[in-house]
Amino acid sequence: RETMKKIELVEIRQVNDALAEMVALFRVELRSYKGIASKQNAEDGWEEMKEDNFLMRELLNNLPIPTTVKDIKDNCNYLFWNKKSEDLYSVSQDDLIGKNASVLPPEICSAFQQTDRETIRSGQSNTFQHLILADGCEHVLNMYKQLLYYKGEPRWLISAAGGGAEAAEKRCQLEQLDLQHRLLLKATGMKLWTWDLRRKEITWKRDGEGGTDRIVDADEHLQLILPEYRENIHRALDRLKRKEMDFFDEEFQLRDEDGTLSWREIYGAVYQYDEDGEPALLVGGTLMIDKRKALEQDLREAKEKAEEANRLKSAFIANMSHEIRTPLNSIVGFSSVLTMTDDMEEKKEYNQLIQHNNALLLKVVDDVLELSKLEAGDFKLYPAWFCLSDLIVESAAECRMKAGGKLDVRVDKPEQDYMVELDAQYVKRILSNFLSNALKNTQSGYIDIAYSMADGGVKISVKDTGCGIPQDKLPLVFDRFEKVDSFVQGGGLGLPICKSIAENMGGTIGVVSEVGAGTTFWVTLPCATAPTPQLHNEMLINNLYS
Repeated sequence: RETMKKIELVEIRQVNDALAEMVALFRVELRSYKGIASKQNAEDGWEEMKEDNFLMRELLNNLPIPTTVKDIKDNCNYLFWNKKSEDLYSVSQDDLIGKNASVLPPEICSAFQQTDRETIRSGQSNTFQHLILADGCEHVLNMYKQLLYYKGEPRWLISAAGGGAEAAEKRCQLEQLDLQHRLLLKATGMKLWTWDLRRKEITWKRDGEGGTDRIVDADEHLQLILPEYRENIHRALDRLKRKEMDFFDEEFQLRDEDGTLSWREIYGAVYQYDEDGEPALLVGGTLMIDKRKALEQDLREAKEKAEEANRLKSAFIANMSHEIRTPLNSIVGFSSVLTMTDDMEEKKEYNQLIQHNNALLLKVVDDVLELSKLEAGDFKLYPAWFCLSDLIVESAAECRMKAGGKLDVRVDKPEQDYMVELDAQYVKRILSNFLSNALKNTQSGYIDIAYSMADGGVKISVKDTGCGIPQDKLPLVFDRFEKVDSFVQGGGLGLPICKSIAENMGGTIGVVSEVGAGTTFWVTLPCATAPTPQLHNEMLINNLYS
């Protein structure tokens, strides 16, 4: 809109200059007419008058603005109607010369007669008229009229109009650009501003048609920006002052009035310089980029996860190749030796070694299959009532057999046994992995297995007197392929499997450890519970009748 106003002011000045030139020409014509009148009988005088008259008409007819001349003494009939007037109003000279404005459309006639009366009264007029012309569109015309005198009396009325088809086309282009500009601002969410460096004021432009501009103190606004980013903006302003760049673009974090942090991106350029050549006014816009920054963070995390997945793949191949090859070599080797000896004691020992490595190999394959199933989302629970004490006692007995008498495996359970409604297979899997981990890392002492009723479920823990885990390694123990002691056999999948199972069952898992004092792994599982005797007797009766 400001640009359109500037264009209209330029057009007014152009019209005024053209009219001033026409008035001067008319005065020359009048003086020439007076000079020739004294020698009317001279043939050369008449020729000169005809030549001047032709020149005057051609000048008026070829002016780049619509121009007309009326005879005040003759009912304001038109004496002249140039080509631009024909184009603008779609009325030819032949239809109008010798007639007044009454032959024009009523709206145009009324506007012309009103400005004629104003001009005759005051000597000149300069008005804007909104007229609907032959093309059916509304045109805004700058109508300038001047009264010309002859022998001290008003004689002619000359009129010029600015803002015809070309101005209308420019106006349409500006309106189109303004619409595109508003759509762009709406799509990007950019807030426009002007920064008066001398007055130290930032004016935020209104949003939409109904808003108002908001003026803030520039120094106070800069104080809201975090210091590390504020320095970048000051450096950018200094570079603008030294004319090292045409515009600046900076990202920064700003603490809003309510204390929340938000990301923004600022674009700015110098619009005006003062008399000393220093920047006086900046124009620009600010974008809220919190969503973009969040997306960038998500992309970084996705990239890190992809890199971590690639690392895990490599670690998986390296670990599995070792964990599978080791028991296989033992199985193949001892199987060959078994056929070469007749000593029954040696055969028994080799057979035990083969069975042990078979169990290790089966455990590795079982862990890989279980982890793949969990990652694929193929996790189905089949909860049923069972006695938790029985399951723990059974697991303790298996652990004692594996310990071979080297460790004391103890069970700490409530005086009252409890039935729980859980998937016994997955509970046994968690407990077995806890015990397997304790056996690998405990050379002497004991392993305690305990359970207790928790709020809305049950808590199971396995405590050992092994080597313990360093504090910096505790957050990693449930990650895949992470092993505190790389010399201990195992693929590093047991604890991650326990974590996945516990989370899928809606429970939590954790670890407490101290180097040299031992480790305690625990898991809590939400479930329904009931004292064993009541449900146990009912199950026995149901089994009897079934």
